[in-house]
Amino acid sequence: MRGYLTFTAAVCLTSICCNTAVFGSTPVAQGTDGEWGPFRGPLHNGVSPEKGWPKQWPADGLKLLWRADIGEGYSGIAVSQGRVYAMGNRDATDTVFAFDAATGREIWKYSYACPSEKSYPGPRAQPVAEGGRVYVFSRKGHLICLDAARGTPIWQQDIRKIAGGRPPQWDFSGSPLIYGNLLILNANEAGVAVDKNTGNLVWKSAAGAPGYATPVPYETGGTRGVAIFAAKKLVGVNPADGRLLCSFDWVTSYDVNAADPLFAGDRVFISSGYGRGCAALKIGAASAEKLWENKAVSCHISSPVFLDGYIYAYDGQAGGRGALKCIEMATGKEMWQKEGQGGSLIFSDGMLITLSYGGRLSLVEASPKAYRELASFQAHKGTCWTAPSMAGGRIYIRNKEGEMVCWSLTGK
Repeated sequence: MRGYLTFTAAVCLTSICCNTAVFGSTPVAQGTDGEWGPFRGPLHNGVSPEKGWPKQWPADGLKLLWRADIGEGYSGIAVSQGRVYAMGNRDATDTVFAFDAATGREIWKYSYACPSEKSYPGPRAQPVAEGGRVYVFSRKGHLICLDAARGTPIWQQDIRKIAGGRPPQWDFSGSPLIYGNLLILNANEAGVAVDKNTGNLVWKSAAGAPGYATPVPYETGGTRGVAIFAAKKLVGVNPADGRLLCSFDWVTSYDVNAADPLFAGDRVFISSGYGRGCAALKIGAASAEKLWENKAVSCHISSPVFLDGYIYAYDGQAGGRGALKCIEMATGKEMWQKEGQGGSLIFSDGMLITLSYGGRLSLVEASPKAYRELASFQAHKGTCWTAPSMAGGRIYIRNKEGEMVCWSLTGK
C-alpha cells in the first residue's frame, strides 16, 4: 500500500472527523420531488423517487414547456430548489446556466475559457447542486464552485495542477460526488478529494489517467466507501483519506470504463463497452469477490438501473445499434432484450424512461417478464447521448448540438 496515495495535512483532520461532523450522516441523500442535484439523481443510481405521475401519455407525446440553447456538450442537467443548471461550450468557452425550472427563464450564466474539439465537443460532467452552491468540473480539469443564487464564483481550482494527474484520452468526464464536506472526483489513478467549502486539496491518489465514470458512495458491513471506476479497475476507497479498501481488475479497450458502478446492498454491477461485458461482485469491508461475469451487456457510456433483483441496461456502443436488456443480478441470466438503437435510461415509479441516441423518449414497464412499451414519441433531435434528468414532474433532455428541452409529465 505504501506509495499508493499522497496525502496533505488536511487528511489527518478529516480522518479524525470521519465518524462525527464531517461524515456523520449518510452520503446517499433522501430523494424528494423536484430534486435531481447529483449526477444520476438524488440516490446516485438513475432512480427518481417521484410517484403518481400519469403513466398514459398523449398519443402525440408530452407537453413541451420550454427549450434553451446551452452550447455543445454531453454534460447532464441538475435540478435543485426550482432551478435547472446546465452547461455547454461555444467558441472554446464553457458556459454554466441557471434557468427557472418551470418557465425556462434564464436567471444567470457564468463563462470561462476551455478548449473543446470538433468530434466530441464540450463538457461531459454534470453540474452538481447542493446547499446553495453549484459545482462544475470541466473536461480540462477546471473545478469551480458557484453561488447558486447569483452565479458568481466562490472558489476555483485546477485539478491537474493541485493533484498532478492528467485527463484520460477523451478528457475528464465523471461528475463531482459530494460526500460530507468533500468533493470526490474520478481523477488520477484512483480519485482526488477537495474540501467543498474552500477547494483545498484533501487527498489524492497516484498521478495517472483516470476512468470516465462518476464516483458512487456505498456502505457494506458497516464500512462506508466510495467506488471509483478507474482506467483499469474498480476500486473502493475510504472517502475520508482515499485509502484503498478493495480493488478488482477490469481492463477495457482504450481504458473506457464509463458506466457508473451500480450497487444493490453489498453487490455491485460493472459493465463496459467494446464487447468487454459485465460482472457482479460482492463487496466486503476490504474485499471485492467476483460472483459471475459474462457478455450479456456491454455498457459503453450508458449507466444501468436496478429494481427488485434485476438490472436494466443498454448493450452496445454509443451512436450505434444496441439493445435494451434485462438481466438477473444474482446470476447474470438474460431475461429479455429489445433490439433497436442504443440509448440511456432512468427509473421512476415502476417505469423505465428510455431515451434513444436519436432522441426518442419511451415509457417501458420495469418487469423481468417481457419488454412492454406503453408510450413513445420523438422528444428531441440531434445526438442524444446524455441520459435525461427528472424532477418536479418534468423531464429534461439535452443534445450534443446544444439544445435543451423540458417536457411535462403532468401536462402542466
